[in-house]
Amino acid sequence: MMRMKYAELKNTRPDPYYISVGVKPPHEIDPDTGKPFVDLKMENKTVGYTSKPVDIYSKWKSGEFIELTYPDDFTSHFGGKTDEAIPVANDPGDWTVVFYHVKGGPTDYASIACSGFRVK
Repeated sequence: MMRMKYAELKNTRPDPYYISVGVKPPHEIDPDTGKPFVDLKMENKTVGYTSKPVDIYSKWKSGEFIELTYPDDFTSHFGGKTDEAIPVANDPGDWTVVFYHVKGGPTDYASIACSGFRVK
């Protein structure tokens, strides 16, 4: 969940500010099995599974949170193919969550925040 705190105090709607969230497993995932590549355990160098961009000011007047649910709202895009996000239990370890400001298109974005969590 996310929201822009105090945005509801403005008299006019702020300009759109699009965010996409990337959730990245610790290892490269085999798209056929949804699990890490066997024996390779390669570090994941992709952006992982991403959400569609959402305007964080879309609920500015009410101050409500925007909610994204993993894995439901996330997919990966690689080589012209789209894959559903895997359950976190498929790849135990340190997962990364990156917030991207999406500016103009799928290649025009900037990382603005990063966090993570551990799956046992």
